Amino acid sequence: METMFRKLLLVSLTALAFTSLPTLAGPSTNPAVQSETPSFEQLSQQAQQGNRDAAYQIGTAYWQGKHVPQDMGQAIQWWQKAAGKGHPIAQFLLGSAYHDGNGIEKDAQKSLQWYRKSARQSYAPAQYYLGQSLFNGEGIPADAKQAVSWWQKSAAQGYTPAQYRLGNAFYFGEGVKRNPEAAIEWWAKAAEQGNGWAQHHLGAAYYYGEGIVKDYAKAITWFGKAVEQGNIDAGYHIGLAYQGGHGLPHNNAKAIEWLTWAAEQGHSGAQNRLGIAYSQGQGVSQDSHAAIQWWTKAAEQGYAEAQRRLGNAYFFGEGVLQDREKAAFWYGEASQQSDAPAQFNLAFLYGQSNHPDTGNSAAADLYRQAAVQGNAQAQFNLGLAYYNGKGVPKDHQKAVGWWHTAAQQGHGKAQFFLGLACMGGEGTERNPRLGAIWFAKAAQQGNVLAMLSLANAFQEGNGVNASTVNAYVLVREAAGIDQDARRLLKALQQTMNEQQLAKAGRLTLTDVLDQVLKS
Repeated sequence: METMFRKLLLVSLTALAFTSLPTLAGPSTNPAVQSETPSFEQLSQQAQQGNRDAAYQIGTAYWQGKHVPQDMGQAIQWWQKAAGKGHPIAQFLLGSAYHDGNGIEKDAQKSLQWYRKSARQSYAPAQYYLGQSLFNGEGIPADAKQAVSWWQKSAAQGYTPAQYRLGNAFYFGEGVKRNPEAAIEWWAKAAEQGNGWAQHHLGAAYYYGEGIVKDYAKAITWFGKAVEQGNIDAGYHIGLAYQGGHGLPHNNAKAIEWLTWAAEQGHSGAQNRLGIAYSQGQGVSQDSHAAIQWWTKAAEQGYAEAQRRLGNAYFFGEGVLQDREKAAFWYGEASQQSDAPAQFNLAFLYGQSNHPDTGNSAAADLYRQAAVQGNAQAQFNLGLAYYNGKGVPKDHQKAVGWWHTAAQQGHGKAQFFLGLACMGGEGTERNPRLGAIWFAKAAQQGNVLAMLSLANAFQEGNGVNASTVNAYVLVREAAGIDQDARRLLKALQQTMNEQQLAKAGRLTLTDVLDQVLKS
């Protein structure tokens, strides 16, 4: 990408260099033109006499093959003459030649030297590419801070690539403190000058509300401008906007058109979205085979979500023959990119392995990787692994620690297990009151065991004030879900009088849980 842009830049520079050169069809009859626009032969004479501008133009003629046979070696020689006399564009072109090994042996240090000479003369393209070389550590140890300094000099002159790159630096915190607002400002400058990627990034900033107030209408405007320049990412986002009704009317058919346009040009995110659309029948007829085809294209490009979804398809046999090995392969590919759900799924497969020692160890490691990324289910399972000593040394304190982390994210089973730990003082200090609170939180999410455990706590007055009525309400709620709870409900009814049953009839599950959580 960088080399291609440099080539495009060189073409534009060449065009500028020869705007003053006449065609060689014959001498002009206009004396004024003859004196103002020297012929190629006159330029050659001037160059031989040490005129740096003439030497630069002759070198460019050889590079482009205009008026003379194309000869990069000759171009380099003339540019060297001009560069040696301080011609900033020749210095830049010489730096580019050394950078790319074009007509001369590639030499990063010499490239850097010539870029620096040109940049010090305030030549904006050289300042930009000097920044690129410094950032990438070409010919010198990488120095992001210095790179930003040169990009700023170039951008201040209105050089569009530098404005765009400076925006990226501020957005990602490369060589400067991360500042999304400053990134927006520089992207806007580049976007106004027609930089397609800056237009896309500015559109994305408005779309997601990153560094600027969310504005779907403005996002669509900038995506549209970027698409006019063939920016595939912008087309992908227009597809998303149609899918979500963000800045455009909700229209699944239009969304499919745009996503297909982007996907057929190799956009992995669009390919993944098309896979989802075909899988769920959104804007297209449901087609599991088409979903697999698009997910495969995206997965082969390394798109983690598509790899995970492809793993799911092989695991469940949806659109393909069920194949646990292929499922594990694609889960593994996604796991290497830190996709937490894929890590969890792969851990589950390892846990089902015929080799429990190695399988449990691998599973625990994957659960840990997903857990540290905030995956609540993985945190809960890692707690189980520590509790049971499966794949890791048994450690009830660590088990409780991971359950607590998952419980704070609202994981119902983790809340229930944490309640048990607090009630029994296992892996943590015994605290029946706290145990009752965690039971109540789990019961709010419909966890039957938590309802029954809290009912038992009310029966015994363990962590809460004893109340058969409250216990009855909890068991009654559980009985609506679980058959065993229905038997408990009948047994409990036989121990209660009419007054208690009447009071229980006026209470809801929420009433009882609020007593625990708000007291």
